[in-house]
Amino acid sequence: MKLALEPEPFGFLETTEETVRYFDEHPFSRSGTEEPARLADVPISEAIGLIRRHLGVVFDIGHQSVAFEDIPAGLQSLVGVGIPIFKLQEAAALWVPEVTDETVEALGSSPTRST
Repeated sequence: MKLALEPEPFGFLETTEETVRYFDEHPFSRSGTEEPARLADVPISEAIGLIRRHLGVVFDIGHQSVAFEDIPAGLQSLVGVGIPIFKLQEAAALWVPEVTDETVEALGSSPTRST
């Protein structure tokens, strides 16, 4: 079993930077492994391995794009500190080069449906 946390806008973890900091300060920290090691009755070194094998992230490109993140840099930062990426989600993201009244109107209108 694996648990994948998913950073997303307005969530507890919104950005990749927040996610890296959270993992560093909590589940990957000494204090973050002591309690799981005690509960599982395993040495801390084994608890560290278990946490790193079973706790990771879903990286949703659409969510990170909304936060204007550099996607390759975000992925590299997760990999660089050893946070497993259990799912890479390629959600649709829209890029509008210039927001004008016309583009807002075009994006707000829905296609005509035929019945």
